[in-house]
Amino acid sequence: MRILFLTRHEGLGASSRYRSIQYFDALRAQGHVVSQSHFYSDAYLRARYTGKVAYFEILKSFVRRFIAVVWLARGADAIFVEKEAFPFLPATAERLLRLNKAAVIYDFDDAIWHSYNARNFGPFTGALRGKIPKSVANSDHVVAGSRFLEQQVKEWGAPAVSRIPTSIPMSRYQGAGLSAKKTVELVWIGSMSTGPHIQALFPILQNLHCKRNCRVRLIGFPEALLEGETPAFTDVRKWDSSDEIDLLASSRIGLMPLPNSPYERGKCGFKLIQYMGSGLPVIASPVGENRYIVEDGKTGFLADSEDKWALRINQLLDDESLAVKMGERGFDRFKELYSSEMSALRLEKSIRAAVASRR
Repeated sequence: MRILFLTRHEGLGASSRYRSIQYFDALRAQGHVVSQSHFYSDAYLRARYTGKVAYFEILKSFVRRFIAVVWLARGADAIFVEKEAFPFLPATAERLLRLNKAAVIYDFDDAIWHSYNARNFGPFTGALRGKIPKSVANSDHVVAGSRFLEQQVKEWGAPAVSRIPTSIPMSRYQGAGLSAKKTVELVWIGSMSTGPHIQALFPILQNLHCKRNCRVRLIGFPEALLEGETPAFTDVRKWDSSDEIDLLASSRIGLMPLPNSPYERGKCGFKLIQYMGSGLPVIASPVGENRYIVEDGKTGFLADSEDKWALRINQLLDDESLAVKMGERGFDRFKELYSSEMSALRLEKSIRAAVASRR
């Protein structure tokens, strides 16, 4: 099969790396011809991380995507669309995908429709709020990263749905944190959009630092969110694939706070999967897919209040043997359910099914 991936990002964006790009080699090994056309460039994302708006890069994004849909898609058997083909354009733009005979597959790892529902776009508000449901109903297949997303697209009339978690390669992570020397107590990994979630815990983390000199490593935390000096309780690191695993493995406990809001309920718990793949115990908010990924009391803890966050962090810092056992159980659960080696097989099967449905 010839498969065109219309990814959200060029390569720097984590969602594109783990929802699409990491599967290219596995699909090619199965004999498929795989090509990629991104929307947002790495240059755009770098500018956004520093608080700038790269208007020219945005313009290039729309031109590049239009060319991909009307030209590169010709002859493709399947078009795999990460979230949407044309951000901030109505569903009529998505119908350009039907210029070809290719099967159209949408992939969702976020409840992006809430971004449209929560904002006013003037005369275009109605069209944009109804965009994703219409696109889903007109597709051939939908891949959803969580139970929440799976249920929603089914309600909108998706003809077929596969639930595939956002996964990481077991061959790369290998539970490295089970044997690594620990250099920091807590770790969080994320991006511009999720930075405010860990910021909500800053008062608790500041208090822990004062009482027991506890620090949190922030990987990928956007500098634009910091005002003034970097807090003393933080160890802020830029994300880099070359040291990502080492930075996770040398931490003791992985954190994933989330507000209980409509958009966040669609989150797929990817941070937790990274922590568990590294062999770390986890503490997370009981929101969305987090409730299913974390076995509360076995692979980590779910915390729904500031008091519980402080309690569970202190508990794992005080009981090293419990932290190690939870890390081991979490790694076993990761190997069973969340490795990209397993997800690659499921993705290939889903694409085949979508193409077969068009014949």
